[in-house]
Amino acid sequence: MQFNIALSRPGIHAIIIAWYFLLIDISRKLTPKYRHCTMSKPLVYNLGNPNSPKFNLFGYTLLIVGLIFFGLAYFDLDALGIGVVGVVFGGVVVTSRDGLIIDMTARKLKGYTSLYGYKYGEWENLDNYVCISVLTSHRVWKLKYMSAKYSDVTPREFVVCLLNKSHRKKQDLKRFENQQEALSFAQVVSDELNLPIERYQSQ
Repeated sequence: MQFNIALSRPGIHAIIIAWYFLLIDISRKLTPKYRHCTMSKPLVYNLGNPNSPKFNLFGYTLLIVGLIFFGLAYFDLDALGIGVVGVVFGGVVVTSRDGLIIDMTARKLKGYTSLYGYKYGEWENLDNYVCISVLTSHRVWKLKYMSAKYSDVTPREFVVCLLNKSHRKKQDLKRFENQQEALSFAQVVSDELNLPIERYQSQ
């Protein structure tokens, strides 16, 4: 006995989209297992998207183009591959997030990068950091394409961070445009982690 199964193009699209969202859901469910086992109440600090504004614009453009080609695949299946590439890689750019998780019970912290909700990074001892500081910085992104050079520079930012004893190693917690807001946040973190606020002075 033989069975012949024929899928229409809308059916193929529906299956691909269903698998796409299923993979995202699985990654989100797998990520917190270790965290729930070791952290009763983790402290999570979100630093936002690490990419430059121009690269984020490129990511959104890629995502939109991918969705358009998904629609065109209804008429021509050759467009499906371009649609998948655009959605996947554009999604990686626009969903990128940096941050920090602190487990007060285990005295551990992890600087993480998140893609599609999946957080990855390495755990280290919280006791490696002895104080909190507020630094002033500019984020700079540089891109060189053939003979042309492009760069993006953010306005002045006030970054609340953890510092080790020599002040040479740090973990960023949050960025602010206003200095007073940064100082207020630093005081809150100081109370939460029971660490002093110190002026940055590399040794």
